[in-house]
Amino acid sequence: MAKQNQTPLIERRLQTCLHGFSATRSMTHPYLVRQMRPSIWVLADAPRTRGSTRNAEVIVYGAGPEETLETIQREAIGRHALCVLIEAPEAADATRDSYKRQGYRFVGGEAIFILPIDQRVDCAPFPVRRVRQKADAEAIGKAARRRQLLPEHLNETDAPIRLYAAFDNETPVGWVSSVRAGSGCNWVANLFVHPDYRRRGIGKSLMSAMLNEDAVYGAEYSALLASKTGALLYPHLGYEQHGTLLIFTPPRGG
Repeated sequence: MAKQNQTPLIERRLQTCLHGFSATRSMTHPYLVRQMRPSIWVLADAPRTRGSTRNAEVIVYGAGPEETLETIQREAIGRHALCVLIEAPEAADATRDSYKRQGYRFVGGEAIFILPIDQRVDCAPFPVRRVRQKADAEAIGKAARRRQLLPEHLNETDAPIRLYAAFDNETPVGWVSSVRAGSGCNWVANLFVHPDYRRRGIGKSLMSAMLNEDAVYGAEYSALLASKTGALLYPHLGYEQHGTLLIFTPPRGG
């Protein structure tokens, strides 16, 4: 515990993101987190005996471009995206420029949002339920075009992944998952509301139902990554931004 307390808060929340993202991508094949250096992590498929390998994700917090690229080359990381965490918005331009000089192309940014669970704002105008039935899980997986929950999670009370959904009759129109990611922090994954059902409070209702159960099961914090559009929703639930991930693609052939 003492070692954990010496780790900066922003880095602990970044590690929550890494392990939460790893869990959601491990539904069909393990997608593992490796710490290559104190400030560089790689998320990538475990060895495969069949099927194609997915792109790796290289995550950086505190390392410069030279150290990052040396690590990528030394570890022979193939197809990948590069995500660089910055805390101060004013650092964005210099960070983008430094990686562009190395041939990387900037493709966008996503904000890290953090919420102390006991500061959540309850918003529940639309009925939401936790997914417990196989048929519901399959319907959501079909609508999302990928599995959102493993069968063993359906009946486990405090499952590593809990899925919540809103339905119109028996048709799923929105869903979100809470992923246990360690250090008392849960990761929010795959929030989605069908375009025909937006602006009805469904997103807030999904988040509220999930966060209320996060509190029941002892989570202290909730963390997520948000696009520019999503960043408009989360402050209404009590989330605050704690940094931004700048996302790059490598030079062609890199």
